[in-house]
Amino acid sequence: MRFVPVMGLLMASPVVLQAVQGQRDVRDALLVWLVAMVLAVGGVVLYRAATATSPGRPPAAPPTPRRRAEDRS
Repeated sequence: MRFVPVMGLLMASPVVLQAVQGQRDVRDALLVWLVAMVLAVGGVVLYRAATATSPGRPPAAPPTPRRRAEDRS
């Protein structure tokens, strides 16, 4: 999750650029950046949940061969 702030800044970069140029209020730019951060964190969490390996069951013991009643000696 170290790259989430970069993803948020990348998604909000047009608004941040407008704030730097003075075309938009800084408060609006920070709000858009915060929303982008939340979306980035949500995307990372969903991606990790979708690609996680399931714990599954531990491997069972190898099956023993079944014997018929006639095979008993």
